[in-house]
Amino acid sequence: KTKASPLLATDVAARGLNLPGVDWIVQYDPPCEVADYIHRAGRAARAGRAGHSLLFLLPSEQQFLDVLQVKGLTSMTALSLASTLNSAADICKDVVVDGNKRSGGGNGGGGRRSRSGEAFCSELQYRLEELVIEDDIKFKEAHKEKLKKSRAKRTAKKQVVFGELLEKARNAFLSYVRAYPTKEKAVRHIFSARAIHLGHIARSFALKETPKKFVNKAHTQSKRPAQKDAQDNNGKRNFALAFDTSALVKTSFSKPDDKKTNEDRGNPKRAKSLLLARAAKLQDGGMDAF
Repeated sequence: KTKASPLLATDVAARGLNLPGVDWIVQYDPPCEVADYIHRAGRAARAGRAGHSLLFLLPSEQQFLDVLQVKGLTSMTALSLASTLNSAADICKDVVVDGNKRSGGGNGGGGRRSRSGEAFCSELQYRLEELVIEDDIKFKEAHKEKLKKSRAKRTAKKQVVFGELLEKARNAFLSYVRAYPTKEKAVRHIFSARAIHLGHIARSFALKETPKKFVNKAHTQSKRPAQKDAQDNNGKRNFALAFDTSALVKTSFSKPDDKKTNEDRGNPKRAKSLLLARAAKLQDGGMDAF
């Protein structure tokens, strides 16, 4: 038995669950609705016990704290990223040593504690990315060997396959970016999709680069507003391309000795009635009717 265990959950676990012994609630993503923050944090400190809640925010999202303060959450304290990483580096010293070696900083002796957090962070990022890459390479090699023994080699060659970890990381990245701007209207201006750095978000999911699949989709979506404007202006275009019925009556059916005034010719309603009347006469008697 372990003394503590983490539980990874979505907003499904934000309400209606009574989990005893929860000391920390870590919110990696801000909630879609402000009210959900209270429900999330409320899973800790049950039945009179003490508890803590930690919320990750990007620099562009700091205004969300003002919204929480308006809701009555005034006892919030900002944590120092540098001190937090340094505390983690003190616990995982072997990671720091490898990080310093990889960055050319030696074995990380004394007097370098201010940079030990950076070495820890960079080494952890490197290990996660390498884990995803190695899993993808092993999967593709196994898939290639499987194709050699399979008769459907040509068909399967056209399929682009990824390792399990890489596929999950890509899907998680796409889900995150798509869900980011779907906040409630009151805070939507804070969580603007234009404010996030896609490269940094990709690396947070252990991806070395932004998936090309998403870049292509983003490029396609950028064209949609123009298409929408074209649809919105469709009525104006139809109006511009509409037939001038008065001119049609004047050029097709009017006789040189027509006694109609210019006012009647320029009146769309009058021109339409004339057009219908003469069309009916043409149908009944042919051209001899005129």
